[in-house]
Amino acid sequence: TIKTQDTSEIWCLAERSARYKHLMHSLVGCNMTIRKSTFGILGLFDTRLGPGSRFHGSEDIDLYYRAYLSGMKLIYVPDMTVLHNHGRRTAEDGNKLMRSYVIASGALFAKYLFRHLDFTRPLMWDIRNGLRELRAGHNILLPEYDFSYGDMLRGYAHGMLLYFAQSLGFVSRHKRTRA
Repeated sequence: TIKTQDTSEIWCLAERSARYKHLMHSLVGCNMTIRKSTFGILGLFDTRLGPGSRFHGSEDIDLYYRAYLSGMKLIYVPDMTVLHNHGRRTAEDGNKLMRSYVIASGALFAKYLFRHLDFTRPLMWDIRNGLRELRAGHNILLPEYDFSYGDMLRGYAHGMLLYFAQSLGFVSRHKRTRA
């Protein structure tokens, strides 16, 4: 979860940027700056997503989506840096983190599935890449972490199903913790 891109990017609804750029993979929430007044306009983070919820991420991206839909400009600034240590030591740790992120991303896709189709276009791009990977017969996404487009798509499906089940009251908002 680091971004090393050295050029700025801007997303805004007027240009329909989300139709052409993968907003979910472009902005990293561990390093964001938001005006306090923005929360007055958008509300706080969605507690159905993120730490402490069934989905361990995507609360930041959800806030970006809401800002985007409200007409606010989102800007990636490459010269702002925060060192963020997730504690990963092994490829298995990286794989586990990726799996939790894609499940949370699946929940976010479910939340916006019928609300704003531009946000779900990246899902279609990933399905297309999954088909390319299937034709190639090997992992083309992150072989060093043993994490493929197939893994990503299964995670998205898992997150989407959990989100819909949670929305319908079939599962609780929070994962059970072991006593």
